[in-house]
Amino acid sequence: MANLGEEQDLLSKIFDILKSERVFDPKAGDLVFPFKHPQELKSLLCLDLSTGVPCAGSAERENVIRMVIQHSIKTAHPNYHNEMYAAPDLYGLAASWVTDALNACQFTFEAAPVFSLIESMVLEYFLKLCGFEGGEGVFTPGGSIANMYAISMARHKMLPDIKTEGMYGQQCLKIYTSEDAHYSVTKSANWLGLGEANVLKISTDHLSRIDPGALEAALQTATDGQDGSRPLIVSVTAGTTVFGAFDELGKIADICARFGTWMHVDAAWGGAALFSDHYRKLLLNGLERADSVALCPQKLLGAPLQCAMFLSRHKGLLTSCNAACAEYLFQTDKYYDISYDTGDMSVQCGRKVDSFKLWFMLRARGPEWFQLAVENALSCAQYFQRAITENAFFKLVRTKFEFTNVCFWFVPKRLQLASRSGQDETDEWWAEVQKVTLILKERMVKKGSLMVSYASHPCKKLGYFFRLVVKCVPPPTTERMDYIIQEMVAIGGEL
Repeated sequence: MANLGEEQDLLSKIFDILKSERVFDPKAGDLVFPFKHPQELKSLLCLDLSTGVPCAGSAERENVIRMVIQHSIKTAHPNYHNEMYAAPDLYGLAASWVTDALNACQFTFEAAPVFSLIESMVLEYFLKLCGFEGGEGVFTPGGSIANMYAISMARHKMLPDIKTEGMYGQQCLKIYTSEDAHYSVTKSANWLGLGEANVLKISTDHLSRIDPGALEAALQTATDGQDGSRPLIVSVTAGTTVFGAFDELGKIADICARFGTWMHVDAAWGGAALFSDHYRKLLLNGLERADSVALCPQKLLGAPLQCAMFLSRHKGLLTSCNAACAEYLFQTDKYYDISYDTGDMSVQCGRKVDSFKLWFMLRARGPEWFQLAVENALSCAQYFQRAITENAFFKLVRTKFEFTNVCFWFVPKRLQLASRSGQDETDEWWAEVQKVTLILKERMVKKGSLMVSYASHPCKKLGYFFRLVVKCVPPPTTERMDYIIQEMVAIGGEL
C-alpha cells in the first residue's frame, strides 16, 4: 500500500510533470493532441479496471499520469479553438487547487467559513455589474443548470403551490425562446415536467437575433386564450452558441413588461461583455431590466471549469422555491449569522467551491485586465474576419458578426475554379463545400496542428461550416489568427 509520504511525494511531483509536458505553455509547434481512435486509446493506456492490479510503484503511478496528460487535449495550446472554453486562467487554477485540497463543501458557513463569505462577495459584485442590486444568486455547475433555475424560479413566482402540489391539472405553461437558443432551454422543459413541445422557438433575423414582432404575436396568442396556454417565461440569449448573436434586450424587456412575463437572459457566452464599457452598452443594453441572467466565466473569461452562476433580481425567491428546511443541516438557532448558510437555496446540497477561483482572479488581476482581455478577443476576431474576407479560400457565412464567433466555409482550389468559370454555386457545389468542412476538420485533428469547431444551422438551411470562437485565455494574437488561415490552406487547399 502507498503510504502518506509516497502520496504527498506524488502530489509534489504533479506540477513538475505538468510543466515538463508543457501543459501550461505549449509551443505553437507542439501537437494540440495526438489523435487516436477510442479502441486504440483504450488499449494504449490500459484503462481496463477489471484486472484489479494496482500500479507497481511510484514510477508507474507517475507514468500513468504522464500518459494521460500526453494523450489529452492541451486547451492552453495557442492553436486550440474548438470549444467555448480553453486554457484555465493560472490564478484561477491556483485557487482551484486550494479548494480541491481542502475539499470544502459550499452549503453552510460552518462547513466553509471563508468560502461562504467569498461566494456572497462575488455574487454581490456580479449582481451589481448586471444592475440587479438587492437581488440574489447562486453558483451552478454550468449555464444549462442556470437556465433551468430561471424556468423554475419563474414557475414558482407565478404558481407557488406547484412546489407542494405538483403540476397535476395545471394550465399549459409556455416557454418562449429563439430558434438559435441553447438546447438547455428545451432540456429544462423536459426535466421540469413542462414538456419539450411547450417550448416555442421564435424565428430570428439575419444576425440570429430573436424577432421581437414574432415574439409579441406569440405571447398575444397565449394571453388571448386562443390556444389554452399561459406564458411562463421568455428566455433570450446574449451571445448565441453558433453565431454569437445578442437578442435586443431593451425591446424584449418592453414586451415582457407589457405581458407581465419573466424575462431571462442566457448570457453564458456573451456576459463577458459586462467588463467592457463599450461592448456592454452596445450588446447588453437592457440587461438590468431582466428578471434573471445566466453567466459562465468558465467560457470566454477562462475561469477553470466549473464556474457559472444564476442571478436574479428577486430577493428570497431561491430559498422560497428550493428550500426543503432540513433541520439536521440548516438549523435556525445556530451560533452565527445563518444568512451565510446558502445550501438550502440551491437544488444541490454538496456544491464545489467555485466562487474562490473567480474571486482570486479578480483580486490578482483586477477588473481592468478583464476589460482588456475581452476587448482583445473581440479585436482578434474582427481581424480574422477581415483577413478571410479577401482570401479566395474562405467564404463567410455572414458578413457581420456581433461577438467573437466567426463562421465560414473553406473553399479549396478546385471549387474556386468551378465558381470562377461562370458556373453558379449550385446545390451540388454547396454539397461539395460542406463535405470539405468534414474532411478538413478530420485532417486538422489527425495532424494535431489545429482545432477549429464546425456547426450547421438547419433553421436557416445552412450546411456544415467552420465556427471559430476566440477566447480570452490564452490571450489570442493576430499572429495566431494568421496561422489558422495559413494552416487551413496548407492542409485543405488541394482537396
